[in-house]
Amino acid sequence: MNIRYLAALASALMLFGCAPAPTDYAAEMKPALDAFVEAWNTGDVDKLDASTTENFMRTSPAGMEADSREAMKGVMTALRASYPDAKVVITDTRYGADRALLNWTFTGMNTGPGDMPPTGKPVQLNGYTVTHFDGDRIAHEEVYFDVLSWMTQLGATLTPPGSEIGRAHV
Repeated sequence: MNIRYLAALASALMLFGCAPAPTDYAAEMKPALDAFVEAWNTGDVDKLDASTTENFMRTSPAGMEADSREAMKGVMTALRASYPDAKVVITDTRYGADRALLNWTFTGMNTGPGDMPPTGKPVQLNGYTVTHFDGDRIAHEEVYFDVLSWMTQLGATLTPPGSEIGRAHV
């Protein structure tokens, strides 16, 4: 064999054969995400004990925020009271070193009590969540969705500024 060929082969093996295997972030994060989504879908808030940190934080539109795991249990319980058949389906997931991006669809019928009287109307919301991890648990969740779409599906309406609608005529 040619000495140059052997040297090139040895160099290639050293360069590519010794590289660390890529980290499988999904394998590390998916169990916590699956338990978190299962808690949403079943109302079993105790699933949060194994999937979130004690000082879990949630930022979200429409006032559904939490500053601890216990507060998150309250958010989840309140939303499921308003939407007893609530269902969250993850439609896409991307994993990184310490976070995952989830695209999701939420469906439910607004039949229970909440911040406003139940409307009996169904809603379907699409949104995304950035979940930040501390080890194998979710430490922070940033939730994004269209609140206006949610409210209009429930029957809320808007009055444009300067509109004669709703103004008293003198």
